[in-house]
Amino acid sequence: MKMRRIFLAVNLPQDAKRTIQGWQKEFFGLPIRLTKPDSLHLTLCFIGDVTDEETVEICWVTREIAKKYPSFILNFHRLCLGPPNKPARLIWLEGDLPQALVDLKNELESRLIGLAKNFKPEKRGFTSHITLARIKPFEWRKLSPAPVIDKKISLGFSVNSVDVMESE
Repeated sequence: MKMRRIFLAVNLPQDAKRTIQGWQKEFFGLPIRLTKPDSLHLTLCFIGDVTDEETVEICWVTREIAKKYPSFILNFHRLCLGPPNKPARLIWLEGDLPQALVDLKNELESRLIGLAKNFKPEKRGFTSHITLARIKPFEWRKLSPAPVIDKKISLGFSVNSVDVMESE
C-alpha cells in the first residue's frame, strides 16, 4: 500500500515568493539549502504518512473547514534565525498570529484526530513562520563569527485557501 507524507499549508502568492527570493539572495555563500519558490509555504498541520483513502478524506475535510473562514491578512515582520531559544536550524520569516489563523489551525487539528491514523497535534506552540532556508549545521558551526541574521521586513498577503501538500 502506497503511503503519502502530507501536511496542510497556506501557500504564498507569486509576488510574495518573488520578494522572498530577493531576500534569499542575501545568503549566498552561507552553508544553507534554500527553500525553492514553489515550496514556500506556512505549515498549519503536519500529518505524516497516510493512505490514498485517508488523503481523499483529509482533502474533503480541509476544503469544508477552509470554506467556513473568510480570507484574512497574514503579516510578516522579521527575517531571522529559528527556532527561537535553540541552536539555529533555519532562516525564516516570523509573522503575526491572527486569531483567524489560530482558529483555523485548531479546527483542522481537531477534525484530523482519528481521521488520519498517524496524526498527532504538535505539543509545541504554534508560530507563524515561513522557512527560507535550512542550515547545514556542521558547516554553520565552523563559521567564525557566526552570521547574525535579524532584519526587520514587511510582507503581507491575503490567506484565501488551505492546501493539502505532499512532502517528498
